[in-house]
Amino acid sequence: MNIPIQNIYIMLIYSWQKHNEKDIVKVNLEGQTSLQNLFAKVLINGVNHLFKRGVNRDYRSVNEGIRTIKRKIDFNTSIKKNLFINGMAQCEFDEFDEDNIQNQIIKETISKLIRTDDVDSEHKTKLAHLRRRFAKVSHIELKKSHFSGLGFNSNNQFYEFLLNVCEMIFSNLLPSENKGKYKFRKFAEDRLDDLFESFVRNFYKIEQDKMKVKSERFNWRFETITEGSGEFLPEMRTDISLFNDDRKIIMDTKFYREALKKNQWGKRIINQNHLYQLTAYLNNTQPKDGQVLEGILLYPTVTDDFDHQYRTQKGYKVSVKSIDLNQN
Repeated sequence: MNIPIQNIYIMLIYSWQKHNEKDIVKVNLEGQTSLQNLFAKVLINGVNHLFKRGVNRDYRSVNEGIRTIKRKIDFNTSIKKNLFINGMAQCEFDEFDEDNIQNQIIKETISKLIRTDDVDSEHKTKLAHLRRRFAKVSHIELKKSHFSGLGFNSNNQFYEFLLNVCEMIFSNLLPSENKGKYKFRKFAEDRLDDLFESFVRNFYKIEQDKMKVKSERFNWRFETITEGSGEFLPEMRTDISLFNDDRKIIMDTKFYREALKKNQWGKRIINQNHLYQLTAYLNNTQPKDGQVLEGILLYPTVTDDFDHQYRTQKGYKVSVKSIDLNQN
């Protein structure tokens, strides 16, 4: 499925719940043909904004030999290194500067993009300029683990957006045939499945306020006959549940190259397994008194739209809809 690059970016923005940052980091999405150049532009504009508002500084512990005494002298190390003879001392002190993990990740991501194939030379020049502005930030060998456990607060929310971009770049880089170079891999469709689900869920969270939105877990409404059998029943988890006092919608997102599959006679039909799954959700959820229950199967398409509606024997409305990911 060939989804326009700009729409993948919009899906990512909603998936990260960073739609406000999209307006801060203004990027012309028209005519974008490669993710690496799109992310390069986002990073350039985002880091420029970062420098305008000021990069984050933190306290870090330092233990080094210096000529001016700071805080606490490490006498044992100073003697071992003969520092006193040279007018120096090993000191332990806190330094307040920009050399923290967030800035280290950004700097190293910039370095990798500069060495990535098919990134426009104009972008590489701007990235190199930005890297020089991180001169006081240490180099790190960037790993997946660096993106875990990062803390953010109301004062550095913009950093969270930039590090989401950095993580997306890092996770899509592969070593190139040329030593020390990288290439950007194609965004895999199995990753688009999770992205599509997250995008739809957060879109409803952000863009409407009539219904609450969450992913919901519940159990099969089976009565166990044999002792201990209940523990073997799988837990159900909806992709998206929207609800208020009057209405509850269970939405299941399905990312498939062909939303409607062909049967043995070439007729396009709805995937029966998808219908079974949605029906199982509807039959096993317990709506509150007065809530009208309905279900939606939502598919992405880039060619055609459809909206088929049905009613089950229990009276639940079931809709099978598409959303056009080719539109602006």
